[in-house]
Amino acid sequence: NANVKRYSVNIPNSSFSHYSSTNHYYAYRTVGTVGANDAVLVFMWERNAETSWNNAEWVALPMQMYWGTGSCFITNTYSITNATSAQIQFTMRNSCGGAPYNPMTGTSSYKVFVIAGVPGKQVLDTIDATDYEAVCEAFGLDPN
Repeated sequence: NANVKRYSVNIPNSSFSHYSSTNHYYAYRTVGTVGANDAVLVFMWERNAETSWNNAEWVALPMQMYWGTGSCFITNTYSITNATSAQIQFTMRNSCGGAPYNPMTGTSSYKVFVIAGVPGKQVLDTIDATDYEAVCEAFGLDPN
């Protein structure tokens, strides 16, 4: 579909930088370009702590995930820090302080959709834009 571009972004958790004053961990990546009238959707490959990796799925950001029965959760967000070059800041934060993952190993995987202009946004109005499979189907993309 000419109205949408999908980018895969894989970031080693060890490469996230720590911003100590707010206890956030962040990393920057650049994907294509984002126009003034474009929409951006970001999904993260994640699983529920009570299930196996066989039940992992693409979850729309922003997202909060509780671990087990505790009161701590990890918040995953993103922001576009430079629209001209489509630089995206991916952010993680553990609500109880400390690293979101201990140790900070493995890789965080994301899918970034850049949906061009009004025609693309009109499609988004007709679907659940937090549902990865629905977004792929609406734009004729293979979800894999």
